[in-house]
Amino acid sequence: MSVGTLASRRLARRRPAAVLSVFILFLLAQSAYAVETVRIAPIINAPAGVVVHGTAELHIGGTSTIHDLDGTVLTTKSIASADREEYTDTTLARDAAGSRFRRVYGRVIHEEESGITFGVMNARSLLFVMKGRNVTVTPDSGPELTVDETMGLTELAQRGLRVESANFCIAPYALTVGASWNVPASLLADCYDELGHVVKTIPGRGTLRAIENRDGHRVAVIELSFVRSIDSMGEIKFDSLADAAVTSKIEITLDQPVKWRRLTLTTLSGVSHPKGPDKPSVTIALQATETVTSAP
Repeated sequence: MSVGTLASRRLARRRPAAVLSVFILFLLAQSAYAVETVRIAPIINAPAGVVVHGTAELHIGGTSTIHDLDGTVLTTKSIASADREEYTDTTLARDAAGSRFRRVYGRVIHEEESGITFGVMNARSLLFVMKGRNVTVTPDSGPELTVDETMGLTELAQRGLRVESANFCIAPYALTVGASWNVPASLLADCYDELGHVVKTIPGRGTLRAIENRDGHRVAVIELSFVRSIDSMGEIKFDSLADAAVTSKIEITLDQPVKWRRLTLTTLSGVSHPKGPDKPSVTIALQATETVTSAP
């Protein structure tokens, strides 16, 4: 009797339940090799007719410590400030030639120990017209814009185009959970605000950490980190370059890419001798938390 005949008889003698169990195990083994891939492309500039509600917050906290020449702590002062803004963008038109949208600011405030002040854009309405890289911004209501305000708003809109082109510093190809990619320093300059005067940026690293189910939607969770070296913050000049470590968590709703959230933490510490090397030193230790959200 051939080997094939013996094998056929053994299989025929198995109970149906046993055969079914083997089949299920086979399907489970096959599914283990089916790795999901997703293309993540957050929307920065929404299509025509879409209304986006955005918020941005920046909290800075830390200490300023003065040391005597022998290292003795003379004084320690707390540093705390916060900036908050909320706005609504309505895309009036968008095609290959450019776009036109209206931004209406809600509250725009700056907070520090001395109190709260309103920003110049508080409750303002603006009209942006973008053709290629050219941006025209005019007040939809309220007073005329100053030269500095116009320049700042123009750069804001142009930067939005660059961030969109850079895909929010997320790899522009299909990813699996656990996949990582490198982010060039040139792209990081557009995707993330700078804290202090940056001299050098070490290329970043991004990783797709998870795809989670939230309220019936699938959300991609991304982590990105890099380091910037800065030589000054405002009037403070550091004795040597201070490393600012940046970690960022990005959450993007896959079926609603206009809905996303980014939380960025920056920490740095630097030493300065503002009155000369033979005078007391100042150690600045800061932590900045920036939260940006977008939702239809």
